[in-house]
Amino acid sequence: MSFVIPTLSQLGPTLRGFRRQRNLTQTEVGRLSGLQQKTVSILETHPERCTLVSLFKYLSAVEASLSLAPIAPLRHPPSGDDW
Repeated sequence: MSFVIPTLSQLGPTLRGFRRQRNLTQTEVGRLSGLQQKTVSILETHPERCTLVSLFKYLSAVEASLSLAPIAPLRHPPSGDDW
């Protein structure tokens, strides 16, 4: 299954949902990824405060990957929290 995440505000809930589908706790993801449980929590609630390195460690722990695809040109660029 794949997920489209067009805005940063959708990343955290998507990560949380993916972790739960794998029946993993935040502590287990931390152990598998080498991240602190606190960092796992921040990725799921405030991903804008984390690094790409942390995101990729998280994705590896839940056996997921990042995929990019082109989208149609935007009529209006996103503003504020949408980035």
